[in-house]
Amino acid sequence: MSASRVHQSATEDAARLRAEADSHDARVRVEAEEYAAAMRADADAFADHTLADLIAVLRRATDTAEQGRHQLAARREGRPAAEDPAISE
Repeated sequence: MSASRVHQSATEDAARLRAEADSHDARVRVEAEEYAAAMRADADAFADHTLADLIAVLRRATDTAEQGRHQLAARREGRPAAEDPAISE
């Protein structure tokens, strides 16, 4: 086998390996992008659920604070808090 034939064979092998590597690279990139998109969707869903839970907790806290304010106002006015119409709502 001549040196030029060895060189030509090595060049062809290198080109084939490069093409295979490029193809593999493209597939892996697509898979990685799909995985990243799924992870973003999962993270967004988790954040949305967590924020919805926080809203519910804060609404309950707000309601409790409002009831406390009404009870305080009723006590200042000298009437039982149970008579305050805002508390019975």
